[in-house]
Amino acid sequence: MNSIMQKIESLDDVKKRNERKIKLFINSEYPDLIKLGEIMKRCRKKNRCNCLVCSVCLRRFRLQFLKKNLPKLQTLSKYYSLYLATVICNVPVNMATDSIDVFKNWFYDKLKDNHLDGLIFVGGIDYSFNQAKNQSYQPYWCQHLHFIVATNHKKLVQEALSKIFVKDGVRLKKPPQLDALKDFDDIVSVTNYSIPSYFEKRYKQKNGRTSHWSLNSKLEKEIALFLARNSPEDLKVEQNISNMGDAI
Repeated sequence: MNSIMQKIESLDDVKKRNERKIKLFINSEYPDLIKLGEIMKRCRKKNRCNCLVCSVCLRRFRLQFLKKNLPKLQTLSKYYSLYLATVICNVPVNMATDSIDVFKNWFYDKLKDNHLDGLIFVGGIDYSFNQAKNQSYQPYWCQHLHFIVATNHKKLVQEALSKIFVKDGVRLKKPPQLDALKDFDDIVSVTNYSIPSYFEKRYKQKNGRTSHWSLNSKLEKEIALFLARNSPEDLKVEQNISNMGDAI
């Protein structure tokens, strides 16, 4: 338990983040944001709002996610190699028509269509606002998938994931990465990382490196409006995580 808590932000940290967001939302010009801010303001220990945008509720879910999945992953590690799969989608999010549900349904359908419905994994969806210093592309909201895969056939899974991640005719900039998890500390760190504690701006420098920045007020309101009707659990993606049988 102590090792898990070390990977999670403190309750005081997320309460301070919530205070800033509540003030921003209630003073905004958007009725949906004002309503969201009021809901978050009433969030209490025995009456949680369960909003994805609420930092306290998101922290609570992340703790539950770790406690639930770490024992399963530890058991799976006895039979399979574990990898962090990172997929950064190259199609800008349409903030007016897209949703987490649309993205997840597309992902699960693609897995099934490509005979990957036997793949064992658990993880989550992340969002970032991506911008390049040299303006090589228009700034856009980007969807990421970070999930832990249990498999003894890394190359096969990596090739299959590369094949399915074609959305609206646009391929990924690079194939999905599968990075090996070496020990339990790796499993704890990566399981925690797979469900984001907040969303951020990613700024690509001229040298190709990416720096990470907090969202400004405008972007904070944009992502809050996009996720206003979601709960923290909606970020989760998983498949066959309790399976100890035949896997890919």
